[in-house]
Amino acid sequence: MHRWKLSAAAVLFSMSASLAATYAADRDPYEGEWGGQCKGAQCWLEIDHKGGKNYLLSFIVADRMDAGKVLCQADIPMERGRLEFTPSQIYEDGLSGSYKTDNLVYVIPGFDYGSLDFFAEERCGKFQIPIEYEPIGE
Repeated sequence: MHRWKLSAAAVLFSMSASLAATYAADRDPYEGEWGGQCKGAQCWLEIDHKGGKNYLLSFIVADRMDAGKVLCQADIPMERGRLEFTPSQIYEDGLSGSYKTDNLVYVIPGFDYGSLDFFAEERCGKFQIPIEYEPIGE
Protein backbone atom coordinates (compact mmCIF):
# COMPACT_ATOMS: atom_id res chain seq x y z
CA MET A 1 0.00 0.00 0.00
CA HIS A 2 2.78 2.42 0.91
CA ARG A 3 4.54 1.72 -2.40
CA TRP A 4 1.38 2.67 -4.33
CA LYS A 5 1.13 6.03 -2.54
CA LEU A 6 4.68 6.88 -3.49
CA SER A 7 4.07 5.87 -7.10
CA ALA A 8 0.87 7.91 -7.31
CA ALA A 9 2.66 10.92 -5.83
CA ALA A 10 5.48 10.51 -8.34
CA VAL A 11 2.99 10.33 -11.24
CA LEU A 12 1.11 13.40 -10.04
CA PHE A 13 4.35 15.32 -9.57
CA SER A 14 5.58 14.41 -13.05
CA MET A 15 2.21 15.38 -14.56
CA SER A 16 2.24 18.77 -12.84
CA ALA A 17 5.85 19.37 -13.89
CA SER A 18 4.93 18.45 -17.45
CA LEU A 19 1.95 20.82 -17.44
CA ALA A 20 4.08 23.64 -16.03
CA ALA A 21 6.73 23.06 -18.71
CA THR A 22 4.04 23.07 -21.42
CA TYR A 23 2.57 26.33 -20.06
CA ALA A 24 6.03 27.94 -19.94
CA ALA A 25 6.75 26.85 -23.51
CA ASP A 26 3.39 28.18 -24.71
CA ARG A 27 3.65 31.46 -22.77
CA ASP A 28 4.51 34.55 -24.78
CA PRO A 29 7.95 35.67 -23.51
CA TYR A 30 7.04 39.37 -23.80
CA GLU A 31 3.39 39.65 -22.80
CA GLY A 32 2.67 40.63 -19.21
CA GLU A 33 3.74 43.12 -16.56
CA TRP A 34 7.40 43.85 -15.85
CA GLY A 35 8.78 45.91 -12.96
CA GLY A 36 11.69 48.34 -13.26
CA GLN A 37 13.64 50.68 -10.96
CA CYS A 38 12.83 54.37 -11.36
CA LYS A 39 14.38 57.01 -9.11
CA GLY A 40 11.77 58.55 -6.81
CA ALA A 41 8.80 56.65 -8.29
CA GLN A 42 7.54 53.22 -9.20
CA CYS A 43 7.62 52.15 -12.83
CA TRP A 44 6.71 49.18 -14.91
CA LEU A 45 6.03 47.90 -18.42
CA GLU A 46 2.75 46.42 -19.56
CA ILE A 47 3.11 44.50 -22.81
CA ASP A 48 -0.01 43.31 -24.65
CA HIS A 49 0.05 41.04 -27.69
CA LYS A 50 -2.37 42.57 -30.18
CA GLY A 51 -2.21 39.72 -32.70
CA GLY A 52 0.28 38.52 -35.27
CA LYS A 53 3.58 40.38 -34.81
CA ASN A 54 1.91 43.42 -33.21
CA TYR A 55 2.33 44.42 -29.56
CA LEU A 56 1.59 47.46 -27.44
CA LEU A 57 4.17 48.37 -24.80
CA SER A 58 3.11 50.81 -22.09
CA PHE A 59 5.81 52.31 -19.91
CA ILE A 60 4.14 53.67 -16.77
CA VAL A 61 5.59 55.82 -13.98
CA ALA A 62 3.49 56.32 -10.87
CA ASP A 63 3.78 57.99 -7.49
CA ARG A 64 5.95 55.96 -5.13
CA MET A 65 3.06 55.56 -2.61
CA ASP A 66 0.03 55.58 -4.96
CA ALA A 67 0.19 53.47 -8.15
CA GLY A 68 -3.09 55.05 -9.29
CA LYS A 69 -1.42 58.46 -9.53
CA VAL A 70 0.28 58.15 -12.94
CA LEU A 71 3.08 60.67 -13.46
CA CYS A 72 3.93 59.64 -17.01
CA GLN A 73 2.84 57.01 -19.50
CA ALA A 74 4.29 56.16 -22.90
CA ASP A 75 2.27 53.85 -25.15
CA ILE A 76 4.50 52.43 -27.88
CA PRO A 77 3.24 50.18 -30.71
CA MET A 78 5.88 47.51 -31.35
CA GLU A 79 6.48 44.69 -33.78
CA ARG A 80 8.05 41.33 -33.00
CA GLY A 81 10.86 40.03 -35.18
CA ARG A 82 14.59 39.69 -35.75
CA LEU A 83 16.76 42.66 -34.75
CA GLU A 84 20.10 43.11 -36.49
CA PHE A 85 22.32 46.02 -35.52
CA THR A 86 25.78 44.85 -36.60
CA PRO A 87 27.09 41.49 -37.83
CA SER A 88 27.97 40.59 -34.24
CA GLN A 89 24.88 42.12 -32.59
CA ILE A 90 21.92 40.09 -33.86
CA TYR A 91 18.86 39.10 -31.84
CA GLU A 92 16.67 36.41 -33.38
CA ASP A 93 13.63 37.58 -31.43
CA GLY A 94 12.73 40.99 -30.05
CA LEU A 95 10.23 43.83 -30.13
CA SER A 96 10.93 47.15 -31.84
CA GLY A 97 9.15 50.46 -32.36
CA SER A 98 9.69 54.20 -32.05
CA TYR A 99 9.01 56.75 -29.32
CA LYS A 100 9.11 60.54 -29.75
CA THR A 101 12.32 61.33 -31.66
CA ASP A 102 13.87 57.92 -30.90
CA ASN A 103 13.35 55.98 -34.13
CA LEU A 104 14.37 52.68 -32.57
CA VAL A 105 13.32 51.52 -29.14
CA TYR A 106 13.52 47.80 -28.56
CA VAL A 107 12.97 44.98 -26.10
CA ILE A 108 15.07 41.81 -25.96
CA PRO A 109 15.30 38.96 -23.46
CA GLY A 110 17.53 40.03 -20.58
CA PHE A 111 20.78 38.47 -19.48
CA ASP A 112 19.16 37.45 -16.18
CA TYR A 113 16.84 34.47 -16.58
CA GLY A 114 13.27 35.68 -17.12
CA SER A 115 14.06 39.39 -17.38
CA LEU A 116 13.61 41.82 -20.27
CA ASP A 117 15.89 44.63 -21.41
CA PHE A 118 14.16 47.72 -22.84
CA PHE A 119 16.32 50.26 -24.66
CA ALA A 120 15.00 53.79 -25.18
CA GLU A 121 16.95 57.05 -25.32
CA GLU A 122 14.00 59.40 -24.75
CA ARG A 123 12.63 60.22 -21.31
CA CYS A 124 9.03 59.84 -20.22
CA GLY A 125 8.41 63.26 -18.73
CA LYS A 126 11.31 63.82 -16.33
CA PHE A 127 11.94 60.08 -15.92
CA GLN A 128 14.74 58.14 -17.56
CA ILE A 129 13.44 54.81 -18.84
CA PRO A 130 15.31 52.00 -17.05
CA ILE A 131 16.82 49.13 -19.01
CA GLU A 132 16.15 45.97 -17.00
CA TYR A 133 12.71 44.64 -16.01
CA GLU A 134 11.69 41.63 -13.95
CA PRO A 135 8.32 39.85 -14.25
CA ILE A 136 5.66 40.99 -11.80
CA GLY A 137 3.57 38.30 -10.15
CA GLU A 138 5.57 35.24 -11.14
